[in-house]
Amino acid sequence: MNNLCLSDTELVRLYQQGQNAPFNILIERYKRPVFSAIYFVVNNKEVAEDLFQETFIKASTHLKSSNYKEMGKVSGWLVSIGRNLALDYYRLNKRRTTFYELKDNDYMHLSNHDSSSLISNQLEQKETAKTIRQFILLLPEEQREVLILRHYADMSFNDIAKAMNSNLNTTLGRMRYAIINMRKMIEKTKVEV
Repeated sequence: MNNLCLSDTELVRLYQQGQNAPFNILIERYKRPVFSAIYFVVNNKEVAEDLFQETFIKASTHLKSSNYKEMGKVSGWLVSIGRNLALDYYRLNKRRTTFYELKDNDYMHLSNHDSSSLISNQLEQKETAKTIRQFILLLPEEQREVLILRHYADMSFNDIAKAMNSNLNTTLGRMRYAIINMRKMIEKTKVEV
């Protein structure tokens, strides 16, 4: 039987029965949304990679234990584990500072007359992205979670609702309020986006 065609539930069951290949398939299926959700919070590739590995170690341990009970989609569960690990890391390292560096090869192909304006534009865009990221982290937890899962983990609203154990209308409402709150913060600080 081809494991690639199996549902997440079937892969979990096979993994719990002692087969390792099904867990590797789950990792491949959900590496992008899990990594995206983690990276959004920590904004550091190396830290995100470490937390990504920790996410799947934690998931593996939990799946092998007799405590695992399927409560929704595996994808939402994995993203939630990763996001929670990232938020824990962020809380422990609140004093972190993020430095954006331009590498020489980022603008080597540019002519002299336009390279300084492009570099300046890149720095402005990175500062705007950093400000937006900080605004998102200021949102109430449920609004922040919906926004991150939708825009950075690329999950559908139905999947987000299942992952958060809420209904679709509640999830859509949280997204609406997240957008309203983000607009207020942007208007208040006059950040151009």
